Amino acid sequence: MFVIGKKECFGLLKGTKSLVVVFIFLITAYYSAKFSPLMTATVDLNAREAKDMYTVGILFLVVILGQLFVMGLSHDSINREMHERTMRFLITRTSRTNILLGKYFGILLFWVLCISVSFFITSLFSKSFHFFIFFKRFVF
Repeated sequence: MFVIGKKECFGLLKGTKSLVVVFIFLITAYYSAKFSPLMTATVDLNAREAKDMYTVGILFLVVILGQLFVMGLSHDSINREMHERTMRFLITRTSRTNILLGKYFGILLFWVLCISVSFFITSLFSKSFHFFIFFKRFVF
C-alpha cells in the first residue's frame, strides 16, 4: 500500500499538468503574500483579518479551483493503470483494498505537499505559520 502510494505521489509530481498546478500554487502564494500588506493598508480590517490576509490567495485556489485541479490531475488514477496494463502486476501482489488505499494516500500526499509548500512560502512573508488556517484548507 505504501509503495503504491509513493509511486502515485511521485508520478503526480513528475507530470506536466501537475507541475503547472504546483507552479500556479507557488505563484499565487508568493504574490498574495507579497502584496497582502499593501491590501491591508488600503482596506479597513481588524487585527485578526489583517493577520489572515496572507492566505487569501491559497483560499481562492482551494475553494474556487481546487475541485478542478483535483479532477484534472487524479480522476483517472485507476483507469490509467488499466489502460497501461500495469494493474495486472499490482493485483497479483496485493489486494484491491490496498491498491485503492495506496492510490488514495498517494494523491492525498501530493495535495498535502502542494498546500504545505504554499503555506511555507506564505509564512516567509508573514513571519508566522497559520496552523488553523492550514488545517482548514487541508480538510477542505
